Amino acid sequence: MEGRQARTEADVQELKEGQARLETDVQELKAGQARMEERQARTEADVQELKEGQARLETDVQELKAGQARLEERQARTEADVQELKEGQARLETGQNHIRGEINNLRGDKYERRITRFIANTARSRFNMRQVRVLLGEFTPDNNELIDLLDDAEENRGIITAEQGQDLGLADIIIAGVNRADGTPLYAVIEAAVTLNRDDVVRVKRRADVLSAVTGQAVLPAVIGSAIDEIDRRRADDAGVGVVIIRE
Repeated sequence: MEGRQARTEADVQELKEGQARLETDVQELKAGQARMEERQARTEADVQELKEGQARLETDVQELKAGQARLEERQARTEADVQELKEGQARLETGQNHIRGEINNLRGDKYERRITRFIANTARSRFNMRQVRVLLGEFTPDNNELIDLLDDAEENRGIITAEQGQDLGLADIIIAGVNRADGTPLYAVIEAAVTLNRDDVVRVKRRADVLSAVTGQAVLPAVIGSAIDEIDRRRADDAGVGVVIIRE
């Protein structure tokens, strides 16, 4: 009996110690669970904060998108306004150029009429001609003498083409007269412009050569204007084209 009692007491003691260990483990588990719950609460708080931050970011992004759309719309309107301004400016420049062209044409026509009016005196003083008669000019009707010369050269003698005859008929002024130095017949083809340029020089030289072929006489090519640059003056000298400067 005493032996069994001793074993029982030993078992009870062992159970007590196991119970104590279990209680200790439970307390450790409870403490660990409390720590996990605390960490979970912090994690959930962080997640909630992240969600709120994400929501704020999404709101900001939507606001930025809306602002960008407004800016793009304003930019489109600005570009349309700029394009309209450019087109308006282009129309103004075109109108101004047209007006300037009309003014220049009026100036040129006025200048040419003035030159034609006094061409006999100019030919006398500048070209050493006398007995001057105008075959083609601002104030002359169709001149039978010039037309007859062109018809004979083209149709009877075949020394010029119809195109050459038409081109010669577009000259500003054609005059005929006598060389004061030797009394021989002398013609002059003249281009008149406020500002002379290369085209005037080339054109008058070409037409003078045609008239020389038509008449078989000396023909003076000349340009009359209020100004010519030095390069075109040298070009005229090289081509044998006379340059007369008469101010407006």
